[in-house]
Amino acid sequence: MKPRRLSNLAGASGLAIAAAVVFTPSQTLACTATPVLVGGIVQNVIVDCNSEDTAEAFATSFDASLDDGSESGISVEYDGNGADAINISGGEIVQGESAGESVNPPAIAGATEADYLDERGNVIETLGGEDVFTMNGGVIGAVEAPVSVFLGTGNDRFSIDGGTIYGSVFGEEGNDTFDVGGMGTIDESIYGGAGNDIVTLSEDGAVIGSTAEPDAIGLEGGADRFTMTGGTVGAAVSGGDGDDTLSVAGGTISGFLAGNSGDDIIGISGGTITGFVLGEDGIDTITVEGGTLTAGARGGLGNDVFNFSGGTAAAIFGDGDDDTVTISGGDIGRISGGDGNDAVTLSDTGSVRNEVLLDEDEDQGDDRFTMTGGSVAASVFGAAGEDAFRVSSGTVGLDLDAGAGNDVFDVTGGTVEGGLLGGGDDDQIAVSGGGVGLVGGGGGNDAVTISGTASIQGDVTLDAGDDSFAMTGGTIGGDVTGGEGTDTVTILDGTIDGGINAETVNLRGGSIGGDIGGLSGNTLTIEDLAPLDLRDGVIFSGVGAAGTISGVDLAGGGESQNFTGFSSLALGASTLRFIGGTQVIDALTLRDASTLFSTGATRLGSQDGGFGNMSVIGSTLTMIDGDPTDTLTLGGLTLDRATIGIDVDQVGSRADRIAANGAATAIGNNIILVNLVGPPELVQTTQIPILTAAGAPIGGMFDVAGITGTPAALFNYQVVEGPGGLFLLATPNDEVVGAVAAVDAAAAAQTVDTFLDAVFDITGDAAEYGLGLAGGAPVAAAPTFGIFASGQFAQVDHHGFTISSGAANIAGPSFSSEDFSAALSLDFNAAKHFGFDAEYGLNIGVFGGYTSTDVGLNPFGGFDFTGEAQNESGMAGAYALFRREVNYVLVSGTALFGSTDVQNGILGGAAGEYDTVGYAVTASAGRIFALSDRLRFDLRGGILGVSFTGDSYTDNLGVAHGETEVSFGAMKFEPGVYGDFQWQNGMVFSPYLRGELQQRFAYENTAIADGRSFDFDDSDFSAAVSAGFNLKVMQSATVSAEVRGKASSDSTTLAGKVGLKVAF
Repeated sequence: MKPRRLSNLAGASGLAIAAAVVFTPSQTLACTATPVLVGGIVQNVIVDCNSEDTAEAFATSFDASLDDGSESGISVEYDGNGADAINISGGEIVQGESAGESVNPPAIAGATEADYLDERGNVIETLGGEDVFTMNGGVIGAVEAPVSVFLGTGNDRFSIDGGTIYGSVFGEEGNDTFDVGGMGTIDESIYGGAGNDIVTLSEDGAVIGSTAEPDAIGLEGGADRFTMTGGTVGAAVSGGDGDDTLSVAGGTISGFLAGNSGDDIIGISGGTITGFVLGEDGIDTITVEGGTLTAGARGGLGNDVFNFSGGTAAAIFGDGDDDTVTISGGDIGRISGGDGNDAVTLSDTGSVRNEVLLDEDEDQGDDRFTMTGGSVAASVFGAAGEDAFRVSSGTVGLDLDAGAGNDVFDVTGGTVEGGLLGGGDDDQIAVSGGGVGLVGGGGGNDAVTISGTASIQGDVTLDAGDDSFAMTGGTIGGDVTGGEGTDTVTILDGTIDGGINAETVNLRGGSIGGDIGGLSGNTLTIEDLAPLDLRDGVIFSGVGAAGTISGVDLAGGGESQNFTGFSSLALGASTLRFIGGTQVIDALTLRDASTLFSTGATRLGSQDGGFGNMSVIGSTLTMIDGDPTDTLTLGGLTLDRATIGIDVDQVGSRADRIAANGAATAIGNNIILVNLVGPPELVQTTQIPILTAAGAPIGGMFDVAGITGTPAALFNYQVVEGPGGLFLLATPNDEVVGAVAAVDAAAAAQTVDTFLDAVFDITGDAAEYGLGLAGGAPVAAAPTFGIFASGQFAQVDHHGFTISSGAANIAGPSFSSEDFSAALSLDFNAAKHFGFDAEYGLNIGVFGGYTSTDVGLNPFGGFDFTGEAQNESGMAGAYALFRREVNYVLVSGTALFGSTDVQNGILGGAAGEYDTVGYAVTASAGRIFALSDRLRFDLRGGILGVSFTGDSYTDNLGVAHGETEVSFGAMKFEPGVYGDFQWQNGMVFSPYLRGELQQRFAYENTAIADGRSFDFDDSDFSAAVSAGFNLKVMQSATVSAEVRGKASSDSTTLAGKVGLKVAF
């Protein structure tokens, strides 16, 4: 055997072959070719072959010889069973134009007809062995005469990164490897054949495909691998039988990419595939991280898995069996699960531009749709089967439509802009977060739950079937409607902007903005488990409905309710409010301290057009609203330990009225509570009808009282049974009515006290100045004129007057007062001026001032606010001080003019204003005793008289108040001790201590309210102690200060005073 060595047929200058064909059987191949050169021109090529390897493979017209020395003629055949290596780097291998084969360009000098090196039957076969076919240039075949390459049996390797093969490459048997890259082009197809083949396409490599076949690359049998990072595939790529792995990271496939039979793995991270990506038979896995799937992806038969994290796909079709689709990124046109129990999961940035069909048409399957992010622009459809929809984040542009089957919805976040549509059968719909456009249960016995932070923008419609709805949180922007069937709605919390329509409604909390309708049977229960807010004027309606309200304050905030179509309504420890109109309730029962507020013209009707009946048992029916014209018309009325509240207008002889067209029965002790409106009638007893009944006598016992702390408490009441019902008798209560006048009486008395204190401050300053008690010299040395200015503040606490009207005496309300006065006086030393001051002293003065009194009455008789008054007045007067030696006489006369503002709490804050005028005269006599060089004792006593009048007025409630009068006389004893101490700086400090004992006589304090006169009296005797000082800071100026305490058996006073005396 000759050694098997590599020989080049072209590519060297010694072979004058244009485009240099390199056709190299080498290594284990048996043939060698040797060119014969003449003048640099190939004249002949000698091919030597091992005769053992020859078979039908290729032929040549060049001379050839076998190793046994025989000549081959014009044809030597090669079978290629060895491990062939075929390298093509240029030139052209095409079918010859004659029966013989030749090399082109001509191998014989001067020849005019081209000779070709050709293959037989348009194929190049390497046949057996682990062959290597490498091409990086040149051309094999032609468009009109394709040439195919058969790698034959064995684990062959095919590589092309340049040149063009006009034909197909067949791997045939064995685990073949195909590498198409660079600028290499296969004009038709690659067929892997049997075995675990590997096809790689990169750079600008191209496999064009054939119009006669769908596949540009057919991996065929075996567990094949296809990897594409660039280049172009002009038709389809098919994995064929076996568990294939197909990867595309770049380039373009102008057809489909199919795994075919077997459990295939398909990965797309880039590039473009114009046809479908097909899993077909088997459990296929399709992973897309990038790239463009122009037609989309189909799983085919088998439980396929789709994983999309990037890229773009027109659609995903799961087709048959139980497919799993996971979208975490990328852009998908639409998704269709097809038959089987499919699972679709959307997360992160995944996007579906159109709808998601878990089942195609009416295909059945228990499908699952899970969304934790991303978006679906249209709807998600479940069709038949028991489907499950779970959304925790992301956006669905239209509906989640489950279709037929017992489906489950669980929305904890995200947004479903359309609706959750249950379709037929028994669905479960739960929304605890996120936003949903609307909810539709569809047919079947559905269960809907709204909780947490859920937001339903529109309505919740349960539709046909015996449905249930429960809400513990969230919001609903529209109505909750049960539809056909016997539906139950339970609200524990959350907000419904619209109303509710269902056969059974349980309200245990939450907020409802509309009405409650569609009730029937024992279907309305309202319980106090959480705060409940209904709209003002809410309407509860039904047919033959029965309601129970337990522990709920429905009337809070003044809100009202309306009922129609009720057989019965029972309240327990609850409140309700009717504000007129007809309430259709056959039987209304109030128990366990419930309260019904009924105002306006309210009629309790029955479903048959008659009147409804009411029972008030241990509860309250109140018509109090400040309007005494309210009416409640009903059938029968039963009162058992009931409280009835009514408005009463005495002057108009009107009161809220209950009209019973059936029997009215009272059992046990009942209470009637009166609220007085308008001005009270304080002079005489009034009688007003409050209840009429067709079935008198009523019976029972009634206790009547005015509301504590209101004008109604001014009266004593009695209920009497008369013709056709009950009448209210109101008799003025002297104790409380007297307190009405006490406000004026207290203001008058305290104004007088402030007035007198100011007068005595002025005359006291005059005495100290004129008698030289304020650190001054004797009268003879006194200046001609002096000015005195002083101000006083006092706090008075009074235990209250004794009030009398006729023979009865009552203790009036206590009060406090804050008093202030300021005065300025001009003193004229007449004795000095007229020259008789050596024997007598005469000082004459005029003065003016301001007083204010602010009186507040303390709580009384159940009234937290009894009243208050403020008086402001101006005063003017004159005095005269006559002295002879140590004896003196002091007289004064003063007038007071002012006005009083009053607010009467017993009359509900009624206010008024009136003018006041007062007069006072005083006369005192005294003697001064010298106790030492520095101490003197002033023994003074006197008498006074005062008269004060407040004008009559009518307050804003319409109550007339007569004149208020205060007058009395009094005797006073006022001893005092004075000292004079001259300091080293020349100032004279003169402290003093004075006492006061006063006994009033002929005291009168009278006030009139609504024509009734009341006398007010307190202690006539009082005692006071004053301590102060005068400080002569210069010869013509003295400052002073004083504190005073005064007490009687009825009052205490603490006062302070400051003053300034200037002489000139």
